Amino acid sequence: MKLTANQMLSLYDYFKEIDDPLRAQGKKHQLPTILSLSASAILCGMRGYKDIALWAQSLGNKACSRFQCRKRNGCYEVPSRTVIRNALVKDNPEQLNHYLNFPYVRQAFLIERESIRKKTGEISREVVYGVTSTSVDHATPEQVLRDNRGHWSIESCHYIIDWNYDEDRSQIRTGLGPENITRLRRFAIGLLKDKKRNEKTDAEYPSSL
Repeated sequence: MKLTANQMLSLYDYFKEIDDPLRAQGKKHQLPTILSLSASAILCGMRGYKDIALWAQSLGNKACSRFQCRKRNGCYEVPSRTVIRNALVKDNPEQLNHYLNFPYVRQAFLIERESIRKKTGEISREVVYGVTSTSVDHATPEQVLRDNRGHWSIESCHYIIDWNYDEDRSQIRTGLGPENITRLRRFAIGLLKDKKRNEKTDAEYPSSL
């Protein structure tokens, strides 16, 4: 995915209100810069701290300015792998979760599944939790269930994350890093789904109508 200038600016603005757990003294990079760079890199398919740092290093001056990267002696500096890792390891995942999920969640749902093995008669039960950006006014419980069963429009987020980011074999294990990286990945998937949905709507309802 290629990010536009407006998308870069909006991602930085999106993370501005999150409290920075790092001390201001000696800090070279702002937390919104680190989070917006990380989210953007993950949107572009990057998986771990090293990949995110390498992606950031590949940015030009205009992109660095949109992410509000530090400028010293006329040159922009992007956060290193260590800086990115330290920020995500220490950042409060609940606060990050609030900023990443709230704008896109309109309702949560729970589905109970029960299956019986014909050969053994063994009964297995499963409880699945999910969220959707569709409001109650536009999606009743029956519609949510029907979509989940028939069209699989509400996909397993864990499956998507594991398939695209190989999360089950991730080496990110220290501190709060695993939780925060997972939240950024979920955020990226939500943005990609929203983009796809908007493109589909535009195709179905041309502006000329």
